[in-house]
Amino acid sequence: MAIYDKKRKTWTASVMVRGKRYRKRGFREKKFAEIWESQKKYEAEKMSVGLANPDQEKKIEQLLQIYLHNLKGKSNEYVIRENRRARCWSQFCQENHLEKFHDLSPNVPLKYQAWREQQTAPSGTFISPRTINDDLTFIRRVFKFLVRFGEIKANPFVHLPLYSIQEKEVRYLNEKEVARLLDLLEKKNKKLKDMVAVYLGTGMRRNELTSLRVCNVDLEKKIIKLNAENTKKRYSRIIPIQPKTLEILKARCQEKAKDDLVKFV
Repeated sequence: MAIYDKKRKTWTASVMVRGKRYRKRGFREKKFAEIWESQKKYEAEKMSVGLANPDQEKKIEQLLQIYLHNLKGKSNEYVIRENRRARCWSQFCQENHLEKFHDLSPNVPLKYQAWREQQTAPSGTFISPRTINDDLTFIRRVFKFLVRFGEIKANPFVHLPLYSIQEKEVRYLNEKEVARLLDLLEKKNKKLKDMVAVYLGTGMRRNELTSLRVCNVDLEKKIIKLNAENTKKRYSRIIPIQPKTLEILKARCQEKAKDDLVKFV
């Protein structure tokens, strides 16, 4: 029986088969909840009489799509990252002929780890251990979700071979070093000084600053709005502008159209 959740504005499917209740939340329309109920009832009946094991027959790609379909309540940035990791996992499964759930063995994460180590990032560098750890935890997250929503019985990847990553100590410039740097640039290249001052005042990356447009700078609210396509992790950010940085940006944005780049050199 489909139940409407007023708070979440979604439908919850609930069906009882041979004394066991199956439930799944998050359907946007009642008809989809009813379809899931009928499918679940059919699968449960088959399993109860020993005709088939539905978990073993399910395709990996179908299970992955179920997970991605239920990300609609998440932020756009989160969905983009999950879809990117899903494409990597799908490519690995295709190359290694992993089609159905019963094809997954305990050593698959090790194979996936080795496969990702051989790949390169768009910049030409090898994939970092931190990124590979994120990809492996994505796989565990997918199957954990599928277990929770009753699509499969057990998560085959509870224990994963994650890399041990030691954080590097980050050294920051102190106030005296910043003042010395800006004084040196004042004498040699004032335009470059403004650019470095904005770097230090906002913490923006090189690509973020070089792609900054006048429309991204709100001088009244004293904030910078970075678009997702120009950031490293592909999610938008809002950066407050300090008084000294505000003076520089006012001068650079003066008498320019909204779509113009904020140029320093």
